[in-house]
Amino acid sequence: MTENDIVARLNANGSELDELLGAYFHGKEKVCFFAEQFKKLSKNGGMRFINTWNWGAFWLGPFYFLHRKLDAQGAVLFMMSIFSGPAFILFMAAGGMTANYFLFKQFCRDLVIADYGNSPFERVKDKMYVMGGKKTWPIVLFAIFLFLSLLFLIIIGVAMDYAINEYGY
Repeated sequence: MTENDIVARLNANGSELDELLGAYFHGKEKVCFFAEQFKKLSKNGGMRFINTWNWGAFWLGPFYFLHRKLDAQGAVLFMMSIFSGPAFILFMAAGGMTANYFLFKQFCRDLVIADYGNSPFERVKDKMYVMGGKKTWPIVLFAIFLFLSLLFLIIIGVAMDYAINEYGY
């Protein structure tokens, strides 16, 4: 079964889409959001890029992609953000606009691997549960990065205050 066949079948059967999304994202709380995004991206019968927005991907940037097991996209966004200087905000916006597309491309690829359409549905759901999910370490790494950034700013502020008071700068 090809990705386009999978998209057509899932658009025809919303309950299967909801169950597979719940298994893939390990919970029912985001199923409505992701089902809506899937339908937007697959409007023309196949998975096509349409500009959608994901606030988590915008605020967390590459850490969001790594958290969602999109390692290649996360690594590229990380490198582009580091080497772009102040223009990194443009790459964060690009991450926010493309995250849902990349998530669903991976979702459809994983459905092909899980043999959706040929294997029993419960078995496909179990495979999707294993292939989907989240990684915790990128969020922990983001928290450490944020803490160190704030610590750096505090140290710079204290040093500036000392220099002003001591030397009159």
